[in-house]
Amino acid sequence: MLIDEDNAVLNYVVEVQEIIKQGNKNLANKQRIQFTKRGSCQSPDLKELEEYLFMGLDKTGKYELDQNSFVKLWPTKQRDNKDKSILDQFADQFAC
Repeated sequence: MLIDEDNAVLNYVVEVQEIIKQGNKNLANKQRIQFTKRGSCQSPDLKELEEYLFMGLDKTGKYELDQNSFVKLWPTKQRDNKDKSILDQFADQFAC
């Protein structure tokens, strides 16, 4: 993930690891996409080398982290087995 702060807007470049449910834009695994977030937005700050679940709207090819987005840190086995199991079940249920 690359993070660039430009005029109170954070720009995140992330690599798609897995697509659970495809939206109106066809994304592929390992594809890099950009998210933008206003500095004042309450959405969590993304950290390098972490995996996240993103849910939200594709606004004309741009991905914005805002009040209409859902972002959750994807748990690892080392961090929390219970949360990982729940999210893995969610991914299986809503797989594209």
